[in-house]
Amino acid sequence: MLLAGGTANLAVVADFDRTMSGAKSISAHGVLERVDVFDEEFQKLTQANTAKYYPIEIDPNLTIEQKLPHMRDWYEKNHAAMASQNITKPKISEAVRSANVIMREKSLEVIDFVQRAGIPLLIFSAGLGDIIEEVLEFKMNEISLKLEESTKVVSNRMVFRGEELVGFSEPLIHMFNKNQGAVPVELQPTAPNQILMGDGYGDRTMCDGAETPADVLLKFGFLNDHVDEKLESYLDAFDIVIVDDGSMECVLKILEGVLEIEKNNSK
Repeated sequence: MLLAGGTANLAVVADFDRTMSGAKSISAHGVLERVDVFDEEFQKLTQANTAKYYPIEIDPNLTIEQKLPHMRDWYEKNHAAMASQNITKPKISEAVRSANVIMREKSLEVIDFVQRAGIPLLIFSAGLGDIIEEVLEFKMNEISLKLEESTKVVSNRMVFRGEELVGFSEPLIHMFNKNQGAVPVELQPTAPNQILMGDGYGDRTMCDGAETPADVLLKFGFLNDHVDEKLESYLDAFDIVIVDDGSMECVLKILEGVLEIEKNNSK
């Protein structure tokens, strides 16, 4: 039904960090941790937070309930550190261009395809929306493409006074509370057929709680670490599981199939 439904009945919801970006890429938060536009103490602190909390995030032996308070602590500590850095919009642009964000193979082609086909794309992330948009615009421009209005980013937002960062948006979005309840109604996908893409186990719920639920939902899981330990649970949670930092070729083929059937039916 998804293939036969056509582009007008399709929407895509995707995580960003280690889904659209590669498994070995730094995260949206990490963009501010790995470059020299911010002071050394800030970098040491945020890198120490990542070293402490990321193993908790991916620990297959902990329940989501056990992870939740640690994830909030991680975000709040990093956000407080950022707020002390006199971060400005020009500094963010400089950080993105200096950082080594690696996009997953074929992810930019997926973005380009859905934009050209008029398929809405919602990038739903627990990262930093301002960084994600800057990264996407930069990466698309590198291959002579642009980020269109049909691609929306819902994520934690920096709050600026003029050019300077003064805080962060609420409610906090982290990797284990991602569902459509955190998405403004006007940005929620309403297409009956939807494709979900995420790398975290918590990403499986990204389309839950929408005011207009999908009739058909195809879930792609990108399993980047602890493959032997997590594979069974991912196969239960997702319809298609791609391991070892695999490409989005399969996603692209399905999208191309939707368009091909649509063209054939219109003849």
